[in-house]
Amino acid sequence: MSQFALIIWAYQITERATALALVAFFGFAPTVLFSPFAGALVDRWNRKLTMMLSDLATGLVTLVILYLYITGSLQIWHLYVTSAFAGFFQAFQWPAYSATISMLIPKKQYTRASGMMSLTVQASWHPFWQPPCSSQSASAAS
Repeated sequence: MSQFALIIWAYQITERATALALVAFFGFAPTVLFSPFAGALVDRWNRKLTMMLSDLATGLVTLVILYLYITGSLQIWHLYVTSAFAGFFQAFQWPAYSATISMLIPKKQYTRASGMMSLTVQASWHPFWQPPCSSQSASAAS
């Protein structure tokens, strides 16, 4: 949700669709590019540690953006760089998360868990929820 709010905020401060598209691109491209490799690596690594480090890196990105915003030095290129950094770590987060679910539940519950995971992913990215949540985030930042 914070990535979506940053995309909207980039448009609000620049009033250019190009800035919106570039923040979205730099956030999503590393995830697409590194996901095939990340999945193979996550299978060999400690999944819990991988998820913790991915969340920590994404949290650090948020803190960096907050610091730059508070000090008044946040520029649009900062959002490009931090979005790419967060997107890289998201490439590791999702495979670790999805593989961990199958380790935590009994085999007979796989179908149910898969359905619930799909529901939560779709609900979190559904266009109905994103604008109200991100507008609240952007309003809070203003």
